[in-house]
Amino acid sequence: MKRSLVFWMWNAPLDKALIRQQIREMHEKHIGGFFIHPMPSEFRAADFPGGMPGYLSDEYFQMVRYAAECAAECGMDAWLYDEGGWPSGTVNGELMAQHPEYRGVNIAKIEERQNPLIAEKFDYFYVPCFFIEGVKVHEGVPTLEKVENALKIAAEV
Repeated sequence: MKRSLVFWMWNAPLDKALIRQQIREMHEKHIGGFFIHPMPSEFRAADFPGGMPGYLSDEYFQMVRYAAECAAECGMDAWLYDEGGWPSGTVNGELMAQHPEYRGVNIAKIEERQNPLIAEKFDYFYVPCFFIEGVKVHEGVPTLEKVENALKIAAEV
């Protein structure tokens, strides 16, 4: 039996007790899991005033981990839907604010099924990879520091 997944907006003050309570309530309603959808106050302060820990801070990731652990205890799926500061992948504008020179870096996403001849040229696995001038500069989970390093290299080319 398939169970629904829901978007769980993090747009108000949260603590561990409230996280556990809300996950248990979802579980009791036979919801199969959730997408944590952070709405940091830095994104739209008037619509989502404060309460969340700093976006992408250690405390933020501790809360995400705790929610995932509580979901696992209930046999639920937990996903992180990171769209803070749409469009996707903008890190809520923080990186560009610190390094405006990266705005000029051209980034191409290669869909291997649509562009197999291009994809064949690169050595990668099924994880995010960054190539600059055909050289792999990163493979794996793209943390803020790793994205910043790749953009720094690209801006210097």
